[in-house]
Amino acid sequence: MKRFISVLTAVMLSFTMLSGCKAQNVSVSSQAETTTTAETKPTLSPEDDKKLHDEVMSKSSNYMKLIPFADLKSFKVTSEDLNDYVWDDVITNTQYGKNKSPDLKWEAVEGATQYIVLMLDSDWLHMDVFTTETSISAGSIKSSKKGSRYVGPYPPVGTHTYSVFVFALKDEPKSLPYTFNSGGNYLAEIFPAFDTDKSGNRGNVIAYGRLDGNYTHRD
Repeated sequence: MKRFISVLTAVMLSFTMLSGCKAQNVSVSSQAETTTTAETKPTLSPEDDKKLHDEVMSKSSNYMKLIPFADLKSFKVTSEDLNDYVWDDVITNTQYGKNKSPDLKWEAVEGATQYIVLMLDSDWLHMDVFTTETSISAGSIKSSKKGSRYVGPYPPVGTHTYSVFVFALKDEPKSLPYTFNSGGNYLAEIFPAFDTDKSGNRGNVIAYGRLDGNYTHRD
């Protein structure tokens, strides 16, 4: 009888411990799911996204509202270094940043043989990249050669918009009328040059993508 009671007690103890472990696992799993859900940023509707974009851009002193190719077919450009249309510190050429070129991705454009990527602070050129790919990994643009140059945002005062433009080209452009890390780079002059191929044919730009991000000067 004593032996039966001992066996029964051992069985009950094992069952209690197993139940406790299961309950603990469920609790941990639920907590992990809750954390994941809390950290997942909700996807905005196109209308709300545009509203957020316009609200953030309204704080900029140099946002380019008008561009000379607005009627051209467009495609989407994204970056993991952009949050709510504000650039992360890491891409800036300031005491808070690392002057690290941003991660960029865009949709492939049918008929395009190459892409030219520019980052402009109004007419000041911060980035020029030539690529046949549809993405640029973070921190990969480091050289001083044309077609692979980057210097991060460093607004002298206030809030500036740093816009990335990606041009999808059929062929090599006739000319590249811009100067890196300098002013005087106007899209009204740059676009016609890109839109003319090396043989002088017009219509070389198939489509473009644009991504806007603000950055504010801090002392």
